[in-house]
Order: sequence, then C-alpha cells, then structure tokens
Amino acid sequence: MFQPLTKGDFAGTWDDACVYCRPTCFVDRPHELDDACLRIADTMVWFAAWQVSLRDDGAVRSAIVPVPELGDWIA
Repeated sequence: MFQPLTKGDFAGTWDDACVYCRPTCFVDRPHELDDACLRIADTMVWFAAWQVSLRDDGAVRSAIVPVPELGDWIA
C-alpha cells in the first residue's frame, strides 16, 4: 500500500531503492506561474508538480512535490 513520503525517507533507504518522478498538476496557462512549472519535451504540455515515489524493500511511499522544491527533496 502507498504511504506518505517525506524528505527524511531518502536518508534511510537501501542501496537498491528506486526513485520515480512523474509530472503531475498539469497547467494550461504557464505564463502566470513565473518559472514554477516545466514543459514536457517539445510539446505544449506544462506541469507544476512532480509525483515522487520511493520503492524501498517492497514498500512504496509517494508525495506531490512542487517543481521549485524538487531540488531540496533529491539533493
């Protein structure tokens, strides 16, 4: 079952843990967000957050992380 993910969960993971990042929170007017969103490849699809999932030892934890905060989560 899915559990909430926190920044501290990354410190206590195993070497074989997997991190998955999927775009979410799609936006139709990115010019209003002032660099708080990203563009997918060469399309007109923009998103404002990542769904970050950590699979570690059979357990899956997940969180929605705004685009500007992703660096703090995975640093």
